[in-house]
Amino acid sequence: MQNLNQIKDSDPRIIKTENNRKLCIDGQNRNFPVYSIPLDYLFYNDKNARIATFINKYKNENQLEKLDISDVETYNAIIEEFIVNSNPEAIKKTKINIKENTQQIPGIILTDGRIIDGNRRFTCLRQLERESPGSSYRFETVILDDGYENLSKQIKLLELQIQLGAEERVDYSPIDKLVDIYNVIEVDKLLTIEEYARITNIKLNKAKELLLEAQYLVEFLEFINQPGNYYYALEMKLDGPLAEIVKILKKEKDDDRREQSKLVLFTHMFLRPDGDITRYIRSVGSILNDKKESDVFLDNQLPLVYDTYGRLHPENEDELIDTKNTLIDVSSDEELKKTARLDKEKFENRISIAGKRQAPIDLIIKTKNTLDAIDISVIQQLGDDERHKIKTAVKDILEGLKPILEALDV
Repeated sequence: MQNLNQIKDSDPRIIKTENNRKLCIDGQNRNFPVYSIPLDYLFYNDKNARIATFINKYKNENQLEKLDISDVETYNAIIEEFIVNSNPEAIKKTKINIKENTQQIPGIILTDGRIIDGNRRFTCLRQLERESPGSSYRFETVILDDGYENLSKQIKLLELQIQLGAEERVDYSPIDKLVDIYNVIEVDKLLTIEEYARITNIKLNKAKELLLEAQYLVEFLEFINQPGNYYYALEMKLDGPLAEIVKILKKEKDDDRREQSKLVLFTHMFLRPDGDITRYIRSVGSILNDKKESDVFLDNQLPLVYDTYGRLHPENEDELIDTKNTLIDVSSDEELKKTARLDKEKFENRISIAGKRQAPIDLIIKTKNTLDAIDISVIQQLGDDERHKIKTAVKDILEGLKPILEALDV
């Protein structure tokens, strides 16, 4: 790859514009000149968090450790498809805007041409150039200083500031956001959770919840024998149920019970027995958080967990030729779904009945407490009309107690 900083003053195809873009680099605000650059000098950033799940799926399906960038145009064509599929409507709107008004916001690139900010704008310009044979579109951008291509943390900080911070909110999918926070903090260890919260302008407690949600996502994919296959979570829209799982498990203080509850929730989330999976997981959580029924429910659910997990993880992993087909077979098993659904409904009914039994006791105790709170001396000071109203109400109360006393054989 050529160094654009070294050739920008001598290459007539790279034109310095009159514009500047202010960036916060290493804690300092700096004004960078904006250059107009031919599209063939540039290439996509495969670390772009917005398309993390698309790249994850492509690498898994093609058994790749990383994307080959030796053929830049082929590489760009692959990434472009991911960018478009991540939000076709946004591409359409941006493309119309650029066609009518030209590019309004400069991008940011490294000296080798890798785009750090502006992948969608670059995509639209590529499409417009293909749609107009003979035309030559250009990308307006800042070129960062030499050496930044090796400063992963600084690049990530800059990306987060631009795409998730106060300056500009970008339409990350919830799953892509989870993948990004997990990779940044747990895998690449570029940032601490405190740094991530500050840079992305979200509260620390919220950042911790997102990280916990991301950790449960990683564990769930391992549970279903799809480690690292984040695209599955995107397709199944698991961000809602994962957020519910975080809320449910936070209420459990015992480590062993929390682990068992997590496996039960993973099993139900995978089998998706009925309707809205987020609401369904919330219902399972209400049973797990019930003080009287949770122990029995857990004991009842563990055979289903073992059965589901065992079919996804056979003792001889060599027999598991196609994990994807196995995934489909197990998740589509109507007997497993039926068992999960009926068990949940059974315990919901038990809790509901117990609640109905407790309701009259609670109401009577509440009534007694209300009567105890009455100050008799105040009644003695009331006028005739007010005393008459109280007499009438007391008679009604006594009449209402008769069927209760009869039911109690009093």
